Amino acid sequence: MSRKMTTLALSLSAMATTAFAGGLTAPAPEPAIIEVMPTEPSSMSAWLVPLIIVILIALAMQPPPAPSDRRIKRDIRAVGPGPRGLTIYRYRYVGLPMTFEGVMAQEVAEKAPEALARLPFGLLAVRYEKLGIELRRVA
Repeated sequence: MSRKMTTLALSLSAMATTAFAGGLTAPAPEPAIIEVMPTEPSSMSAWLVPLIIVILIALAMQPPPAPSDRRIKRDIRAVGPGPRGLTIYRYRYVGLPMTFEGVMAQEVAEKAPEALARLPFGLLAVRYEKLGIELRRVA
C-alpha cells in the first residue's frame, strides 16, 4: 500500500474508533421552543377563585370557638367584671378536673352576639378573640 493510503486508512480507523468509543457524537438538536398562549379567563373566575382562596386562608387562621355553654359547666362562681359588661366566671367543664376562667355563652349572646358561635347539639361557644380576652386554665 502506498503511504497516502496507509495514512488515510489509519485516519479513518482512528475516527471510527473514537466515534464508537463515544468521542465523536452528532451535534444535539436545538431544543424545541413551545410557546404557551394564555387563555382569557372568564370575568367571574378571574376574581372568584382568588377570593375563595383568601376566605379559606382567613378561616383557617382563626382560632376555633371555645365551648362556653352554661349547660356543660359545673362549680360556677363569678370572679369579677369582664369586657362589654360581661362577668368572668371560674368553673370546671363537666367530666374534666381542670378549672377555667371565662365567660358564659348565654351572656355573650345578649351582650356581644358577634362573638357567639353555635356547636352541634345546640351548644353555644364563644370566640374569645372577638371579646379581647382569653379563656384561661387556672388549675
